[in-house]
Amino acid sequence: MHTRNEVQRRIRARIDDALDGRSWRWLARRTGVPWSTLQWQATKPRFTATNLVRIAQALNLRPSDLLDGIAEEE
Repeated sequence: MHTRNEVQRRIRARIDDALDGRSWRWLARRTGVPWSTLQWQATKPRFTATNLVRIAQALNLRPSDLLDGIAEEE
């Protein structure tokens, strides 16, 4: 079982992969979430459910794409 921090880090890694070279500032503009908020959540990492939905939508993903199977990953 992974700790909450490890799960959040894995979510961040999936977001980084999905950004495909685009910046977190780009993501902030697309989501409407202030860049400082995204930066703080990505640094901790501590993503809120609401912001994960917005991030997934901005990246043309389903929220489940960021979460599915993450607890089982080695």
